[in-house]
Order: sequence, then structure tokens, then C-alpha cells
Amino acid sequence: MLNNFFVARQPIFDHSGKLWAFELLFRSGLSDNTAVIDDPDAATVLVASGGFLRATSGMPENVKMFINFTEELIFKRFPLALPPQNTVIEILENIPVTLELVERLKELKTEGYIIALDDFVGDTGYKDIFPFIDIIKLDCLGRSIDDVINIKNRFSGTNCRFLAEKVDSEAAFFAFREQGIAFFQGYYFAKPQILRGKGITSSTAVRLRLAAEIEKDTVDTEAILTAVQADVSLSYRLLQYINSSAFSFREKITSIRQALTLLGVMKTQYWLRLMLYSDMLSTSSNPEILRMALQRAHFLDALGVASRFASQKNESLFLVGMLSLLDAILGIPMITILKELPLSAEIKASLRGEDGIYSDYIALAVALENLDFDRANKLAKTLHIPENTVSEAFELAIQISDTMMHQISSM
Repeated sequence: MLNNFFVARQPIFDHSGKLWAFELLFRSGLSDNTAVIDDPDAATVLVASGGFLRATSGMPENVKMFINFTEELIFKRFPLALPPQNTVIEILENIPVTLELVERLKELKTEGYIIALDDFVGDTGYKDIFPFIDIIKLDCLGRSIDDVINIKNRFSGTNCRFLAEKVDSEAAFFAFREQGIAFFQGYYFAKPQILRGKGITSSTAVRLRLAAEIEKDTVDTEAILTAVQADVSLSYRLLQYINSSAFSFREKITSIRQALTLLGVMKTQYWLRLMLYSDMLSTSSNPEILRMALQRAHFLDALGVASRFASQKNESLFLVGMLSLLDAILGIPMITILKELPLSAEIKASLRGEDGIYSDYIALAVALENLDFDRANKLAKTLHIPENTVSEAFELAIQISDTMMHQISSM
């Protein structure tokens, strides 16, 4: 029986850039780079169902989950364990087209599942199952934009919609969208290109400094009080929050100092994170970037605890994780952001992509976000963090970031 398993997910967007789905992968550990699970059916269903629940917790009901299934698991009717309304079954590119496969796909379609053909590169051998395929995933890795478009055009006569995966540039995204490709997946969406010429505003600079302040090991409550009092918007929302039904104080709280005292340090940090990161989200940014930044921040923070990470500076891995995607959130170059923050040389070096004490932690987060389990396993060993600890930290980070984003969207 499999007791430990790993769940990773990668966002999929529609043509307007809105989150539409996640690709969800299950592994028995970081070192297991295959989706084949050899345990009995009951064990595999338990693993997938548990991972599915973890990955969908906090997600809107309309967000779908793409899941890869091997030939063995399809023939064992393994996908039937998951709800058809938000499950997309991915047929792996190495599964041969047989009569038995056709029968299984017919059954899955009857049950209401969406079916996707993974990593398609134009192989005509799959034409017999096209009537049961809803989405064709075009593999863009190592292929020119024209090559991908040519493959798409050759099979445009089907009733399938197309998804471009491994999209890594703005040019590719715009070109594919113009050609009618419906869905997109890839590193370009995890970290969009930075908008040139955009500067950092004074309000953003204040929020950046406050964000850094609340993540210090020893929080300067007076510095936080001064910063909140100087910000009309934060002061107003803090008083609204502390006087809400969530606290039910008998007398109305009108003092910022009293409000912060009543909240306490930890709740103040939590509340300010929500406010600051939602405020800093650029109007041109996709909210999914903020979700990924929060996820990375909580993941790195947990890794730091697990590895007994010790820094001489009062700066946490949470802040490093958050800042590592802040250029994408703000639409401002990282070099500009770093000028505004009183950070150590080690943190700045890591955020610039140079070698540093934080670099392997960032690289591990990026590897998991990109579903690169081989690299993730090597980095985990380098950091001396057990695989199960990494997987638990990543799954917990997903849950926390989903919850925080739900709270932000409800404000």
C-alpha cells in the first residue's frame, strides 16, 4: 500500500488568459518519474483520490483537472474513481491505439468525461480515436511556431479543440491564439515577460518595504504601526476588519494601535500579507501569478524549517519565495524592485538568478512548478530534505495559497 505520494499541478489558461484548469500529476515520490502505479486498484484509487482532493481544495468548482493515465490504469477503469464534471482524462502519447482502448474511451465519454490527447506531434496513427477526443495537446517543446501551427492546421477538420503546451514566449502565445488555439500551458504563463519602461510608484515602494518588514524574524511593531497609519487605505480596511462580526467587540475600535494590539503579531502579519499582495497585483497581471507566488513563499518557508535553514539576517525564506515572482506580479523588472528593498546581498543575488544560499530553494520550487521531478529530486538531495517532507510542504503550500486567494477574491 502506498502511504506517501506527491501531487503537483500546473495551470492551464484559456485564450483570454483566464485560469481554466490545472494539470495534476501523481507520484509515489520525487524519485519516481513515471505515472505507473503497480499497487492494487484500491491503493491507486486511494492515492489519486486523496491527491485530487488536496489539489482541488479551495478551487472554484468550474476549474478542471487534467490527469495523465497510463494504459494499464485506463484498462482497469481507474479514471472512474474521479468526478467527470471537473476531470479531464489525458491519454499518454505512448499508448497504442487498439480496439480495447477505443472501447474504454467510449465508456468514459458515456460517463461524461472530457478526454485529451497528450503531447501530440502529428502522428496519424491516432486518427481512429479522434471521435472520442475533446482536446488535442500540441507539444511546443523544441518546435518553431510555424511547425506547431502546421500540425494544428493538418488536423483542424476534427471536432477537437487544441491546447498548446510548453509555451515559453509571448510571441508563441499571441501567434497560437490568433490561429484559434483555445488553451495554453507553459512557463510563459508562470512568469510573464516584464513590461518595459514601467517604473515603481511611491505607494508600491511603501508596500514593498512593509512586506519585507512583516517577514522579519523579529517584527518591529512600531515600524508596522507607522507604515499602516501613513496609508489611508490600509488604515480604513484594518478598522473595518477589526470591527467586523468576526471579532464582535462590544465597543467600536477607532485606534490603529489598538487594532494591531488586539490582532496580535501573527494575525497582523497574515492580514497584511493579504492586503499588500492583493494591492500590489498589477492590473495587467493574471491573478494566477499571485497564487503561484503565495504558493512558492509558503513552500520555501516550510523547506527552511525542514532543513533547519539559518540565516544571519532577519529575513525569511517566505519573503524570498514571494519576491522571486514579484517582478511578474508588478510588471516591473527585478533589478528595479531590488533597489527599493533593504535586503542582504545573498537574497539579491538569488533573486537575480545568481548563485546564493537561497538559489537551490528557488530552483526546487521552480522545478516542481514545471513538473520537472528529476531536477526536483536532485535539488532535494542537495538540500538534505527528505522527499516526503518536500511533497508534504508543496501540498500544504497549495492549500494555503488557494485559501488566501479565495479570501482576496472575496474582499
